[in-house]
Amino acid sequence: MIQKNQETRANLLKGIEILYDAVSTTMGPKGRNILIKDKLGRFSVTHDGVTVAKAIKDDNPAIQLGIDLIKEASKEMDKVGDGTTTVTVLTFHLIKGLYKLIDRGMNPMMIKRELDSLVDGLVEFVEQGSTKINRTFDDVFDVANISVADPELAKIVTELVVGTGYEGAINVETQAINETTAELVEGYLLPNGYASEHFITNPTSRECVIDNPTIIIVNGKMDSMQTYDELLGNLVQSNKRDLVFITESIDNDLLASLIYNKIKNQIRAVVIKNTFGIEYAADMASVTGATVYEKFTEFPTVEIVGSAKKVVVTETETIIFGGAGDSSKRLKDLTAQNKKKPSDVLQKRMSALSGKVGSIKVGGITETEAEEKKYRIDDAVAATRAALKGGIVCGAGMTLYNASRSQMSTNTTKVVKAVREALRKPSETLLNNSGYNPRILKKLQIDEGIDVTTGETVQLLASGIVDPTIVTVEVIRNAFSVASLAITVGGSIIDKPMTQEEIKTMLETRL
Repeated sequence: MIQKNQETRANLLKGIEILYDAVSTTMGPKGRNILIKDKLGRFSVTHDGVTVAKAIKDDNPAIQLGIDLIKEASKEMDKVGDGTTTVTVLTFHLIKGLYKLIDRGMNPMMIKRELDSLVDGLVEFVEQGSTKINRTFDDVFDVANISVADPELAKIVTELVVGTGYEGAINVETQAINETTAELVEGYLLPNGYASEHFITNPTSRECVIDNPTIIIVNGKMDSMQTYDELLGNLVQSNKRDLVFITESIDNDLLASLIYNKIKNQIRAVVIKNTFGIEYAADMASVTGATVYEKFTEFPTVEIVGSAKKVVVTETETIIFGGAGDSSKRLKDLTAQNKKKPSDVLQKRMSALSGKVGSIKVGGITETEAEEKKYRIDDAVAATRAALKGGIVCGAGMTLYNASRSQMSTNTTKVVKAVREALRKPSETLLNNSGYNPRILKKLQIDEGIDVTTGETVQLLASGIVDPTIVTVEVIRNAFSVASLAITVGGSIIDKPMTQEEIKTMLETRL
């Protein structure tokens, strides 16, 4: 299917609007839930923006392009854990407003240049208004409560954030009882994730979870299947099919072979990239009871493997629960080194070896309710991390709204007017969803906002209505990036979608 300029823009906007209409209704503490029924007939209820976005599809591939385009902005925000709904609202209104300018004859490339020139100024405005968050229960609770929209769940998140030393890992999973529990357990956090999405075991949470795994740690690159063939054969023969490989890098053919065997259910495996080198590899070996395999010495044997009770791997981090090793000697040695020559790196390694990992098990009356709570808790955990790292700004969309008033007050070009209007939409949408008239925003001072739970005008920071600075900055960068792409599209070429059988055949051929 080949579409020209105007037809492409029209279909893109249709797709973007379909996604926006669904996602925008979830915005804010009084946002509504979306009921999702997948192709297998399973129900879920959520007001997590990225989850809603993932579920939206259209039979028309030209309209689906618009849906996929705005999903890109949501997906990038999912990496920082929050802001998916805000970025969807902002991106839609940016594209909608700028398309109107194109339809009136403005050159798209001229619009893009001006649009791109505004980003740095907006980011600077946000960062100048940022306030460092204190490492206290109250400050962390404020961030968590805004994100999760439930004081009891926010309290659970806050207790574990504080309990893990403000930087420790927190794992969230559902359980089959109507109770949400939390505890601190022994664990180790590696800030690296899986080497391929093919290792994911839970498509919804995009996690790979392996219980009671055998762990192989390699210094350097896993170079060929021949090197590991005997080891894997012996492990499988001993019925040790749940395998975790931790390595600096891996040969593409060997990676493909492990993925293929995982897909065929011959093994349950994941490859984790350790970008921090031999010292971190040795740390993990002490935790798991493994011996780091050094390349070019001899073929690895079953004597080098370690184990753990569970390993949870996401795109960005790995948590090892209940490692079979004893890291006390390793920790003692690092402590001695740090006393002689203190360093931030040694401190982080010591913290990882001695730290606790938070474990939240989310329950509900139904599986659907538990999953919906899990989505919100995941967002809250990520939001608190972002706030601790980069500080906080006024929440409720008011930082973007204030940017439209302060940053662009002296600039009146058509592009700036469209951008100014778009920047006001997140806060206006939040008020609309809560039953309030957005016109009241015009009367507010720069540090004020509306508490939508009471309808009162409040000092946002003092009232705990805040957003992480990092999230707000990423909302701007991602929304403007996707909008720049959308306005410069001059046509589209869309292939016929592959059938499931064709996709399966292609994957098997490649692997």
